[in-house]
Amino acid sequence: TGVADSTFGGDGIVNLLSVSGIYPSGHEIILDSFSRIIIAGNNPLGPGYLFACIDSTGVIDSTFGLNGYSIFPITGYGMLISCALQDDGKIVACGYYDTTGTSTDYNFVIMRINPDGTADSSFASNGIFEYSHTNKRDALTCILIQSDGKLLAAGGCQDSLLSWDFAL
Repeated sequence: TGVADSTFGGDGIVNLLSVSGIYPSGHEIILDSFSRIIIAGNNPLGPGYLFACIDSTGVIDSTFGLNGYSIFPITGYGMLISCALQDDGKIVACGYYDTTGTSTDYNFVIMRINPDGTADSSFASNGIFEYSHTNKRDALTCILIQSDGKLLAAGGCQDSLLSWDFAL
């Protein structure tokens, strides 16, 4: 009807700035098997990859990560842009990592966390897979899980200043 749902957060909006030092930017949301809302994004002042978890009424789920947040610190700047839910409840997300901090060299990033918000240490290097393809800007913008459980991610690779290619 175009009206904010007052049962969600009291006025239809949830402010996730309730933890000192966390200034999140959400880029993707999914519902997990517990009907929780998982938000993937970044913490630009951290810096780091960020997940947050709230229940269906907008209340932060303190059983997820540390008081509802999972922060994965990195050197440089990174962003999670897309995420998906595996059948086992694990969450995969993709995006990019700025290796230099100058916005000139991004690497592809895929990470996987457990349903409780901790890194899945059985995936890549403590839950984070990073790959450089062009030594310029490589970014993944969407991810899905195939029926055989394999991950498929897409995005782009910068070949030159004005030339980008699809990446899959």
